[in-house]
Order: sequence, then C-alpha cells, then structure tokens
Amino acid sequence: MRFTTLSCVAIMLFFITSCQFNQNLDEVNPAVVQTKGTALPSTIQHPTNSIFASGLNSPTGIFRYQRGNVDGFFVVETGTGNNDGRVIFIRQDGTKFPVITDFPSRVRPDGNIEGATHMGSPFGVHLWIANGVSGLIYRYDLIGFNPENGPVKASEIFSDDIRAFVLKSGLVNDASESNIYNLTFDFRFNAYIVDSGANAIIKRSLHGELSVFAKLPSVPNPSGGDDLEPVPTGIVYDGRYWYVSTFLGGQVIQLDYRGKIVNTQSGYTGLVDLARRPNGKLLGVQFGELGQFGPLPNTGALVGETTQGPQTFASGLNFPSGATPFGSNQAMVTSLRDGTITRIDLQ
Repeated sequence: MRFTTLSCVAIMLFFITSCQFNQNLDEVNPAVVQTKGTALPSTIQHPTNSIFASGLNSPTGIFRYQRGNVDGFFVVETGTGNNDGRVIFIRQDGTKFPVITDFPSRVRPDGNIEGATHMGSPFGVHLWIANGVSGLIYRYDLIGFNPENGPVKASEIFSDDIRAFVLKSGLVNDASESNIYNLTFDFRFNAYIVDSGANAIIKRSLHGELSVFAKLPSVPNPSGGDDLEPVPTGIVYDGRYWYVSTFLGGQVIQLDYRGKIVNTQSGYTGLVDLARRPNGKLLGVQFGELGQFGPLPNTGALVGETTQGPQTFASGLNFPSGATPFGSNQAMVTSLRDGTITRIDLQ
C-alpha cells in the first residue's frame, strides 16, 4: 500500500502533482527523511560563484545553446499562474529575449503555481518543453534561431498530448495525478518523458508513437510505514543508459534500453533535476532539506561526481530547480524562489 496526497505540492513549493508522504507530517522525522546511503562530502564554496541573471519569474529548466553568433541560455519561466509561462533566451551579456509566451499556468488552491517546467533538445534541432498543466510537450524549431526575431505563443507551435496517453495506459486514474515534468532524447530523436505524478517514463518515437518505457518502483519510507512513490524528476541519456533522479528516496536510477533498472545510487535529498557534464559526469539539483512542513529555504545544493568521488559543489541555495553545464568546469543553476540564475564553479 502507498499513500497518494496532492498536498505534497504545497509541501515542496513545487510542481509535482502526485506523490506520497507520511499522512501526518507531524510524525515525519526530518533527520531521517533522507534515504539511507553515504552522505555527500562537505561543500566547496567558491568565491567566484556569482549571479548571472535576476528578476526572472519562477525559473525552472535551463538549457545551454550555442550556434554561430547566438550564444546563451534558454530558460523556462513558470509565470504567475495566469497562463503567462514563457521561455526566454538570455545572451552571455545578460540581455533577455522572450521566445515562447502564454504557456498554460495556474495557481493551485494551496497558492502554489504550476505550469511549464523543463526542456530538452535533440542535437539543437528543436526545443521541447514539458508542461504539467496542459499535459503537453511543445516543440519549437531552432533552425535559424535568432532571439531578436520576436516571440511566438505556445498555442502557435506544435504540441503532443502525453497526459492523454498516460490516462489511456492506466498509469493514473485521474488527469490530476499526472505531471509531465521533464524529458531527454536518444541519438535517434526518440524522446523519454518524465511523468512525475505517474512515476513513469514515456517514450515518444521520432514519428510520434507513444509507449511506456519504464514504471519506477516505490521506495522505502524512512519514517516507517507504507512505501513511498519515488516521484521522478530529472532524466539524462549518455548513449547507453538513462539516468533518472527521484525527489523521494533521493535516488539516481540507471535504466537500460529495455527500461529495466541496472543500478540505483542513493544518498541524495530531494533531487529535482539532472544534467550531464562534458566529461560524462552527472550533476544533480537538490531542492532542499526536508523539515517538518517540507523543504527548508536556503538548504538546496548542486551535487555531482568528480574524480575523487561524490561532491557537493554548492550548498545554501534557495530552492534551486534546474541546472545546465557551462564549459567544462562551471554550471548555471536556477532558483525558483529567488528568480535568479547562479554561475557555479565545479572545481
């Protein structure tokens, strides 16, 4: 038996619309919420870490883009909940350009906002954006992209209804239990889409055929009692395996081409995104340490692997929500709460 409580959205100040937690939060011991495993080493705080951009409207996903003279970052802004989510492009000099506007977004009864979240791009040909409100993924053509050409509306570009397939497949019983959250691509342009509410990975072929790639198993409840759903969040592909992060259980799950689990690495806390560095090492975004009423402010972290083993590259982050590598030794990390992007050194 597993719990299903939509109140987890309020707990996480995030966009995960179907997750499990203890029915009585007062019974949760924050000290043991983290999955059992080896704790990550102490933080490296570089004096060169700096704010790259500010004044953003609930930023989540971030994607590095460099073609010709166009060099910068695509960023998803979830918005204020009034169908005003958008994707913007920020040049290296900090200049911002709206690219796609009017993504569906809404304010939940608990006061939190949900909408567009993360992006993926197969070889820089298209930009795909996941949206947990509409249940769609949206495709934006990057051929000849120029940020100065002006924005288009989300309703004007191609989209595909992933939630309808999730419902038809019986992975959830109600549309509110599905949350199309993140995606990545293999070398054949097949998309692998994270539904964090259904705890599943959906495969979309180049030609649009949909199938269930993986259904993730529950994780032990560190407070005892019934198991928890893992709530998958980030996903990356390295040419052979897929790696999926989970919010609950603090895991990075390795999947093979059949969607079968090859390995599971634990010891993380509240992972909400994954990224892959040029050297093949993974970066993980930890949203925050779990307290009695959910994640605590200014307890997020950027973690990853180095030649010396697991490392915390930066801690004390305020609800970080997305990351992308920048060069070989830096990363850009968004803050959902602060509306900023921070440049973090990885040395």
